[in-house]
Amino acid sequence: MINVVKSPQDIETFESIPFSERQLPLSTYEYLQQGCELNPNKIALEYFLRADEYAPEKVSLKNKFIDKALRLISGERYAAPYIKYTFKEVHQKVNQTANFLTDLGIGKDDVVSLILPNFSETYFCLWGAEAAGIVNPLNPMFEANIMRDVMNAAGSKVLITIGDIPGSDIWQKVNSIIDEVPTLEKVIIVHGKAPTRKDCLRYWKEVERFNGDKLDSNRQIQADDIASMFHTGGTTGIPKIALHTHANEVAISWLINNSTDVNVDDVTLVGLPLFHVNGSLGSGLSSWTRGASVVMAGPAGYRTQGLFDNFFDVLARHKVSWFSVVPTILSVLLDKPVPKALDLSSLRFVICGAAPLSQEVFHTFSKRFNLNIYEVYGLTEATLLSTICPPEENPRVGSVGLHLPYINMKVFKLDRDGNFERECNADEIGVFVVSGPTVFPGYKEEVHNKNVWIIDDEGHQWLNTGDLGRQDSDGYFWITGREKELIIRGGHNIDPVMIEEVLYKHPEVSMAAAIGRPDAYATELPVAYVSLVEGSNITVAELEAYAKANIPERAAIPKAIIIVDDLPLTAVGKIFKPALVWREVEYVYRQVLEDMNAKITVQDIDVINDKKHGTFATVKILVNAQVEGEDIALQAKQLLGKLPTKFELLITDS
Repeated sequence: MINVVKSPQDIETFESIPFSERQLPLSTYEYLQQGCELNPNKIALEYFLRADEYAPEKVSLKNKFIDKALRLISGERYAAPYIKYTFKEVHQKVNQTANFLTDLGIGKDDVVSLILPNFSETYFCLWGAEAAGIVNPLNPMFEANIMRDVMNAAGSKVLITIGDIPGSDIWQKVNSIIDEVPTLEKVIIVHGKAPTRKDCLRYWKEVERFNGDKLDSNRQIQADDIASMFHTGGTTGIPKIALHTHANEVAISWLINNSTDVNVDDVTLVGLPLFHVNGSLGSGLSSWTRGASVVMAGPAGYRTQGLFDNFFDVLARHKVSWFSVVPTILSVLLDKPVPKALDLSSLRFVICGAAPLSQEVFHTFSKRFNLNIYEVYGLTEATLLSTICPPEENPRVGSVGLHLPYINMKVFKLDRDGNFERECNADEIGVFVVSGPTVFPGYKEEVHNKNVWIIDDEGHQWLNTGDLGRQDSDGYFWITGREKELIIRGGHNIDPVMIEEVLYKHPEVSMAAAIGRPDAYATELPVAYVSLVEGSNITVAELEAYAKANIPERAAIPKAIIIVDDLPLTAVGKIFKPALVWREVEYVYRQVLEDMNAKITVQDIDVINDKKHGTFATVKILVNAQVEGEDIALQAKQLLGKLPTKFELLITDS
């Protein structure tokens, strides 16, 4: 068996056995059970509540006392400061949770929504809900109205969340909207103070009453049963909810395990949110089905306060083998000192996706820690990953790699109506399309399935990803842009329509366009360009205050609003956003190089749509004075290299 995909030949070797003959488990429940039975008494899950108390010996006496006291108060329980579970115990908790939900009337077609931080219980509820019915994880940072809209679109019957906990606003938001979800029958409180409502139950008080050995329902889960409903993209209008079958989720977990070198002795650090397919499937389920252990990085994942200050201690203490990140995280970690005494020899690789990774960050991080960085490409509609860039002696930085075995991925040229025209040639930019066992059956609301599927000239159906890119002659894929115009902020997708709709409602705004501004830390930050009605005297500050008060998602609030006389338009009168993107790239490049003004002069920055690379910048600088011992051109290249846009740096003489 090949453990790591390194070439197209490795993929062919995998695919020499038809996927239908692989005899995979029918469900995530069965797959998880198989993983738990490999070594039942091994530690499967470790969880710490605080970033400075990431091991049992580090938990303060004060927090041990508080935890013990809270556990004596019936139902008013907070997450333990440190806790661990064996594989046997994980399987028992999943069974107990599933049986609890079945007792509440959850069947195979009923939906259980989760609004939870990254707790150990979140995993139990994820897999327990899939074993009993359908799970619908929501982002706890959503505003209350978005939570309501997603649950209404999903038809949620049970909600699992937290009660009133100091420092968290989750319960305040949930409590304000649960009466506006007509299908909701019960609310289960995992931690915190439970409200005195007849429809509210306490998780730990109830779940311990149920059988942990098996599913009392005796449900025979089928491969094509719906396992989950993950919200995706922006949340304007009817929320887009992607349906995943059990077969989809089993397939992606199996493919990750058989395309990387994850093994039974590994330890996975989970810092990405569990409401996303990466944290739940890519790091969690795939690790446990392999018999590998999981360490959870606090309730807010990578956002847990103080985590980055203790990050390398956590890696060393738990002997972490790998973790999955967005580029933002690697940039932050490069600025943190690494104590020389720490043994990080267990760390072998990092998986990085959701946004482009700059060459500078890639090379610096992989060299500093002597590890491989797997750049990947995927989307929720394809149940996480479709490609992975294998480790090579000379890494193809910027490529998202080869398609996973059994995942068909191509580049299509579409006509003006979005229909198949032809398959693109090598290095010709077109739209990424995907088919295979991980591709979802569609969105829950039929209105969202328009233009999702493309039929080629042979009658085969493909998922239209909406992402623009190319495939080189060696089979490697390269992203060059996005047809669907999403803004990716730290791996989080923001629909520009969410911003634009609010701005258009202002009586003094004539036209509005939201785009992503390149950023070394977050990959992109939302900014908005507006033109005003004739005679308007409104200020940028007033527009920014209006946007902040009315845009429903905090991450989507523009970092800047730029007032212009006219927005660029196409021949048919549509706003031509690429011109605004080019303007932002030039602006950011000049800002980045400002710190070197004494050493260089920026002569020109030309940003174009390149046929091979997409958005591409040519930067011409004049070195004003050579400083002994310094490579000034290299300094400029390193500064620009932290940004996601591809560029060429030219040094001129005059």
